[in-house]
Amino acid sequence: MNISWNDIKSQREHDLLITDIYCLYDRFTQLTTAEQTELSNFRKTLRDLPQTYDDAKEAWSNYPPMPSFVKLLE
Repeated sequence: MNISWNDIKSQREHDLLITDIYCLYDRFTQLTTAEQTELSNFRKTLRDLPQTYDDAKEAWSNYPPMPSFVKLLE
């Protein structure tokens, strides 16, 4: 698979947008402590991908899974 940093950036922006709503105070406080931690770690990992990996393929191989409680709109 040929993956570029632009591909990762696009997916990362999408995933951050999807999870933005869970960061609103009224939503965030309804999450369990474990869910809050999972969400925070997921978003931080996404933001840190370019600083953590030199190679886009390696970054993609280590791309974090969406938190299990996030409901995706189909």
